[in-house]
Amino acid sequence: MKRFVQRFIGAGRVRLRINLSSRPYDTVGYSRAGLVLLSILLAGLIVGDLRYAAAIRGQAADLELAVAAARMHDQRVEAQARGEGLELSEAALKRLPGDVTFANQLIAKRGFSWTRFLSDLEQATLPGLSIHSIRLNGKDSLISMGGAALTLKSLTAFIVSLEDHKAFLHAALSRHKIQENGQVEFDLTVEYQDQRR
Repeated sequence: MKRFVQRFIGAGRVRLRINLSSRPYDTVGYSRAGLVLLSILLAGLIVGDLRYAAAIRGQAADLELAVAAARMHDQRVEAQARGEGLELSEAALKRLPGDVTFANQLIAKRGFSWTRFLSDLEQATLPGLSIHSIRLNGKDSLISMGGAALTLKSLTAFIVSLEDHKAFLHAALSRHKIQENGQVEFDLTVEYQDQRR
């Protein structure tokens, strides 16, 4: 240890050189420049985020104003409806689709022409067939018919005749029963589309 100290001390001066860096000092300048650029980039991102947040706050304020205007409009409409004797409660609004469906059925039944239907049915009916009952479902223009045919062959020909007629669609036999005398009682459904409407 004594030699080590004497070696570095000469003529009363200390000549101690310590180098703790493992790399040359040249890279320090590049590192500083990189850190400065990174700091500028981060500052730019922060400024951009602040501007975006301010824009979102502005949009939120606009939406709040629009919602307030819509609520005021709803209150005016409700007051006007109450003045006219209309009920706009939640229960009344839930009943509304059923009421609309019922009104549409009434309109469809009112617009249904029995004369046209019977004329089209007469064109499709073949000899040896009689119709006993006709029921109309105005909601989906479905006709239920009950009747009798002399033979199963004449019933089949009637169904084919309905399908061939331009006013009838999807004729389907729902029930048939052959009687002792050979006649066939039947029930069938068919969709009717009035072509002259």
